[in-house]
Amino acid sequence: MNIASALILFLAFLGILLFSYLLFFDDNPPIVVNGPLLLDNSSYYAGEVMLIEADICRNTTSGATLHPTFVNLSTNQLFDAAPVYVDNLPKGCHVSVISVTVPHFLPPGTYIRRVRARYEVNFLTDRVVELETEEFEVLERRER
Repeated sequence: MNIASALILFLAFLGILLFSYLLFFDDNPPIVVNGPLLLDNSSYYAGEVMLIEADICRNTTSGATLHPTFVNLSTNQLFDAAPVYVDNLPKGCHVSVISVTVPHFLPPGTYIRRVRARYEVNFLTDRVVELETEEFEVLERRER
């Protein structure tokens, strides 16, 4: 085996190590310390504002793309109710209170709010974390 062959094998081995590192070893996405996410009430009318307390620790500085939905627990129907957005919390532990308006189109029932957070760890790897609130009721609006 000559020097050129040994160098090529060595560089190939380094390439495999780098690829494996990028694919499998990365910063951990945030973990919910106080899961499920806490709500200020157990029931809401459509159009009311709910306050969600999120107690999370972030182990990465990369932003997450957040996909929020409402999930009807009796029918397992998903309702996309808010635009996709990017969080920008710094690395570390945080308690945030988020205000969300209950959409007018939600039928009465038992729900949770689910947020899928997608983190682009590097050009090879994404990590997805799902955060969920406590259960809550959407009440039927009574006409006056």
